[in-house]
Amino acid sequence: MRGAADEREQARPSVMEKSETEERLLRYIDGTLNPTEIAALSEILKTDAGARASLRDIAEQAFVVGELGKCRVAREPIGRPSDPVREVVTKSRRKWLGVAAAAAIAVGAILFIQMRKAPFALEVVSLNGAARWSANGREESLTSGRKIPSGLIRIEGEASTLELRTADGTRFTLSGSATVEFRGLDRKEVNLEHGTLTASVAPQPQGKAMLVRTGTAEVIVLGTVFSLDATQRRTNLSVAEGQVRLKRLIDNREVEVEARQQVRASLRSTDPLEPRPIQSPSTVWHFDLSSPPEEMVGDWHAAGANEPAFISAIPSVAGRYEDGRVLVHQSVVARPSGADTFASLTSDSIMRLKLRIDRRFPLQVMIATRFPDGRFAGNFELVKEHTELAGDGAWHELEIPIGDLKPIRSGESVEMAGRQVSAVIVTTLHEPVGLCVAGISILPSPTIP
Repeated sequence: MRGAADEREQARPSVMEKSETEERLLRYIDGTLNPTEIAALSEILKTDAGARASLRDIAEQAFVVGELGKCRVAREPIGRPSDPVREVVTKSRRKWLGVAAAAAIAVGAILFIQMRKAPFALEVVSLNGAARWSANGREESLTSGRKIPSGLIRIEGEASTLELRTADGTRFTLSGSATVEFRGLDRKEVNLEHGTLTASVAPQPQGKAMLVRTGTAEVIVLGTVFSLDATQRRTNLSVAEGQVRLKRLIDNREVEVEARQQVRASLRSTDPLEPRPIQSPSTVWHFDLSSPPEEMVGDWHAAGANEPAFISAIPSVAGRYEDGRVLVHQSVVARPSGADTFASLTSDSIMRLKLRIDRRFPLQVMIATRFPDGRFAGNFELVKEHTELAGDGAWHELEIPIGDLKPIRSGESVEMAGRQVSAVIVTTLHEPVGLCVAGISILPSPTIP
């Protein structure tokens, strides 16, 4: 009870605002507002917690006065002589009873509006990995098939994916470690703090475009298919279908991004902000370790007299147990710098790894992929103990056919040709066995050395 009272007290408007608001509310209850004024008051009540608190106060006061009046009238003897003063008081009580009824109806109408226009609901279509939802002080783990209201969603693990659907058919796919907030009344609003979001947006009502925010950009969407990859320093937007408007927050410059175009918004106003065609990356890619990679998970080590440059694995969250404990993998993650993808796959693509471990242990190799138009195309993995990795601390080279990797998400096609790689993940699962990676390459087999 105290918490509700505190919340109501915090919602109180200033003295002048309260006086003006209460005057409008009383005029509404008395029936003296015109339709235009009623519409304006309805908009105030939707967004102003102080106005709703004032309306509740009026309703409660009116109800109390009305109830007192009913009690006193009930105690009066039947057939008592007429008294002019008493008739005035009785009329006043009747008026307050009417006020109480009208106020109660108004409160009910507001609650109905709030329920009818509640933040849009989301259904979990599929989940691989760990995801948690939180809103209004509640926090829960997500599972496939779960329906949730708007709120903050966090997915954990570089290989995790979460697919969501709204009532109008809009679909969102989150991949990798990501944090996103869904909210909105009669329009959808999405805040992508970090991570990768692919959306297939159903046509939105006129004047109610979806708004997607990141740390560096705002994206306005009427109905399209697009992907966003966001960090604190930059946002990459790729549009597969339709048209999207992007505003860069550092200078509020806006650009229209057409189908099969991409654009990058950073925190530097001097950077170009020009949509460019989505280009397919080469089928040959080598991870550059000559300097610390901009996008990676792991600790970078410069080349020494007898050592190549390499990245050592670090603990990273891969999921969460039912009791809330985190599942930790020892991971190295390579991502592109300045692009969404960095390698195109063919039917005979291979991955070459140069690495070492201190003792023999199964290795997990994963890739995250996109379709050529930028849409999320699934994560693929291979978990295997390689006899070449003797656990002697020496550098060894592995050659893994991309076709040996299998989709993590059930129902995903196993055909890899045409997909593009957006991340490579190498882990030794939960065991810290001294994993170090000195080279990652993707190339067609077997013609390129």
